[in-house]
Amino acid sequence: MNDMYDRPISRRKFLGAASCAALGTTGLFSTLLNLKMTGQAAAAALAATPTPEPNDFKAMVCIFQAGGSDSYNMLIPTNGSAYTQYKTVRGNLAHPLTGANAALPINALDTAGRTFAIHPSMSEVRTLFNAGKVAFIANTGTLIEPTSVTQYKNNSVMLPKSLFSHSDQIFQWQTSVPQGGSASGWAGRMTDVLNARIANGALGMSISLNGNNIMQTGQQTTAYSISPRGSISLIGKSARAGINKLRFDKFTSMADVQYQNLFEQAYVTEAQTSVERDALFSEAFNNAQVNTVFATSDLGEDLKAVAQTIAARGALGMKRQVFFVLYGGWDHHQELLTTQAEMLGVLSKALNDFWTALGELNVQDKVVSFTASDFGRTLRSNGRGTDHAWGGNHLVMGGPVIGQRLYGAYPEDLSLGGGMDVGNNGRMLPTTSVDEYMAEIALWFGVTKGELKTVLPNIENFYDTASSAMPLGFLPVVA
Repeated sequence: MNDMYDRPISRRKFLGAASCAALGTTGLFSTLLNLKMTGQAAAAALAATPTPEPNDFKAMVCIFQAGGSDSYNMLIPTNGSAYTQYKTVRGNLAHPLTGANAALPINALDTAGRTFAIHPSMSEVRTLFNAGKVAFIANTGTLIEPTSVTQYKNNSVMLPKSLFSHSDQIFQWQTSVPQGGSASGWAGRMTDVLNARIANGALGMSISLNGNNIMQTGQQTTAYSISPRGSISLIGKSARAGINKLRFDKFTSMADVQYQNLFEQAYVTEAQTSVERDALFSEAFNNAQVNTVFATSDLGEDLKAVAQTIAARGALGMKRQVFFVLYGGWDHHQELLTTQAEMLGVLSKALNDFWTALGELNVQDKVVSFTASDFGRTLRSNGRGTDHAWGGNHLVMGGPVIGQRLYGAYPEDLSLGGGMDVGNNGRMLPTTSVDEYMAEIALWFGVTKGELKTVLPNIENFYDTASSAMPLGFLPVVA
């Protein structure tokens, strides 16, 4: 029996997690960190009566596409010469504009006459985009400072460490410190900053569906791990199964033992707090109702659990929630067309179902969901798939999102060795930094411009924090 899910883990989910081990682990190590860090934030709240549903609630949901997503087949240029260039470069991987497996045209606004389509498996996302609920963030990746192709080739600017490496680029996307050396993630630093002025009920702000990860790790906080069935308690039972009272009583009776070792005393105290917190979360999670039916998939189950945790926000007294969801298996060196079609279809359906669930809960205007990945992939085919690259395209969904638009700069020249290609194989140099992408979401979430450099140390290389504008503009301006 797998205590994390109480069901067998799929091969794709296992491989996705294994391909980026830095994202986190489950089991005892995850639980021990929960004891130490989320226990600190939750201990005082356990004695309090749950507060009414907060009026200023906000949540963000990161869907991490582990393995490196081939996102130039997710977002495709379709006007005249641009499509001809795309088709030439992609070769056997190119999607047609008509007939079987044709790309789906989208009604993008403010594109200066350029037209685009998305992958044929993403019909639900097309509907959401055309309704103004989804936007695309073009050619985004890890950068330390603005960089040109000439500067890259001359090595005349600071460049991210170990480009094109899964583990390093995952780390850099999640820390937003591409020069390395960070022991905390951007979302962890964000929650550290916000915890100082936003009381957040019985749990820390960060909640992970995939164990510990560097993105949600701060100096004072880390993620509280849950599964699609709810709490992952120290005593190894999920929320839906309930707490085994006999084991609970036996465990808590340890507190009666007079330990000589201070570490053991502290461990028991933290462990008791964790068990109590798990019980509180389990009750709130089980009582929360989400009637939306999600299409069957691991990602769908995870996002339903996110929706159910959002539904429990009032009972838990939570004003802010930061969710991390891992969707692995995107390392498509082979069989890209078949596998990507399946996986983008899963992503599209899961996002649509999640949007429906947020509508059921009346919180569509309070939640922003966004994708991230190790890196983009080469535009040139290796025969059956693509290889590791750099810049890629992402999507963001939510009621606050100023949708039906592309943000950043989608490359005008996709030719091999031309335009933004740094490798003669379609490795696109990013034109939008991870810092700009995450800064916009952090500002919407409640981080002030004065706090932004603490969250994203390199942000001033890309964005004037004294500006009245947002970094990219896909969310409303905040003061």
